[in-house]
Amino acid sequence: MNAGRPTGSAIKEIFSGLNELRKKEPWLYLWTVRFIQFIAIFCVIEVAGVWIFHTFNILTSIENARYFLSAMVQAQAAIVALVITLTLIAIQMASASYTPRVVDVMKKSPDMWFLLVIYIEAMSIGFFVLEIVADPVNQYLVSSVMILGIFTFCILFLYMMNTIALLRPDAVVKMLVEEINAENIYQEGWKKESEDDIMQPVFDMVHASINRFDVTTTRTGLNALSERILGLFPVYDENSREKIAVDIARHFCEHIRRSALVALRNDDEGMLNEISTVLQKFGIGFCDYQSPLVTPVSPLTTPVSDTLAFIGIHTADKGLDLATLTVVEALKEVGIHSADKGLDFATLRVADALGEVGIHSADKELVFATFCVANALGVMGINAADKVKELEGATWMVVNKLCHLGLKEFGQYSAAESLAQLILCYKSTITELIHGFESTLNPEEKDQFTTFMNEVNKALHNLENLQNHSSILL
Repeated sequence: MNAGRPTGSAIKEIFSGLNELRKKEPWLYLWTVRFIQFIAIFCVIEVAGVWIFHTFNILTSIENARYFLSAMVQAQAAIVALVITLTLIAIQMASASYTPRVVDVMKKSPDMWFLLVIYIEAMSIGFFVLEIVADPVNQYLVSSVMILGIFTFCILFLYMMNTIALLRPDAVVKMLVEEINAENIYQEGWKKESEDDIMQPVFDMVHASINRFDVTTTRTGLNALSERILGLFPVYDENSREKIAVDIARHFCEHIRRSALVALRNDDEGMLNEISTVLQKFGIGFCDYQSPLVTPVSPLTTPVSDTLAFIGIHTADKGLDLATLTVVEALKEVGIHSADKGLDFATLRVADALGEVGIHSADKELVFATFCVANALGVMGINAADKVKELEGATWMVVNKLCHLGLKEFGQYSAAESLAQLILCYKSTITELIHGFESTLNPEEKDQFTTFMNEVNKALHNLENLQNHSSILL
């Protein structure tokens, strides 16, 4: 038992080292794993082949040996030519369907290079043995060629399995994402050419996938990239971490906007939902991201909220109700997390984005989307008013946007309900903010605002009656 412990510890260290290598150098990790796999297959075949030739005297005549050696070399040459040709055709088709970046991925893959080296070595040994074999037949030399031949045939299965798996678009995306690290993702000022932008290959695949209505690849690429980015932030020095985080997030969201425009061009609500969901997770990840330099007025989520507003405004203008609802839900979740973390400026920007989406939804008569915006603003407002000292700006923005929404015919009722709930919970604070908003209106808007406040008073009266009725029942 004691003797086995050092071996177990060594194996555990090896696997731990491989995992670390996978995180830091994914391609080197892949080459190492493939090398181990090929060596393991060779060892198994070597043991089996030695036992077979030791037990059975298979080749006894010089004619049989030479015929076998010649056939083996010819078969290997035909197989390697056919396999490489078909692989190149598959790569060409994949690159034409998605992006030429597929070629770069396949070029770095170790499978084809290992296969070529092994086959060339096996054929060279076969030719050499064919030249020197003589009567009586040297069983050791012939058996070595046969073992190599069996090995070359067996690794075809591993090669085909790995190549087919790597030609999957989502697998290519994952490999491209794994190339991203703390050194190559950040570019000061983002002034480099697009070929130096490490995110560009991933988004090339994403854009092609959106055009082909490939939801799986789109989801895989966006999720993998956003998770990779969030995982890299702790690596940076604390003195520059916040600036780098904001710059990277802004650049990521610029790519997301282009992806959203592709989906909008196709009126593809499914793809837009995927994009909004990824941005929601990304924004929440920013809220959870802790750093001594992240202050309550941190702009970390600003690129996310601005991008979601951009998508929501366009989906509302195009009448894409479901996609607009997904954007609203994403903004709501990001806003709630921002408020919970005490990030006033971040919550303010989310409320601003929600209000803009709501106004466009009301203009396009998307009643349910407008209702969801008002409801989301109400929930955020309650969360923000709970921390009125920390989130004073966010509370003001929520009230401001609800009042703006109330000036719209199709947003009046929904905004009144949400504003009434806020007044019921925090009367003095919200009333003061409402008066401040009213003072900024022109005479034409004041008549509309009076009508809206009548609706607010009705909703407030109903809520108070309901609350009193509930108290009596209790």
